[in-house]
Amino acid sequence: MNVKKTLVVGGLVTLGALTLGALIKKNKGNIYVEEYIINNLSDAEEVRKTLKEYANSYGSVTVADYLDLLGITSSFTDNTRGWSEARLSNVKIVKHKMGYIIKLPAVEVL
Repeated sequence: MNVKKTLVVGGLVTLGALTLGALIKKNKGNIYVEEYIINNLSDAEEVRKTLKEYANSYGSVTVADYLDLLGITSSFTDNTRGWSEARLSNVKIVKHKMGYIIKLPAVEVL
């Protein structure tokens, strides 16, 4: 799967931005995972489906699980944050000019 990382800062999108870990702060202190551009819709749908399956089986899914699905190396702290099954119920895939982005809610400590 070919994935490009985007970092959204003040409405601007920077491709290939270097950041510390996969988490960024944004919007009233909530912590969100970075957005990644996935080249095609079928890959994006597969990632979303797998995230929901993990959450259904285990009650939650970690940021590390998400990054692993994208083929991106995670850090230790990525195993401590993620989303409950309920928080993933409304995950959407959004068309981007360079592919598709999975819009995930703010992460929570697991």
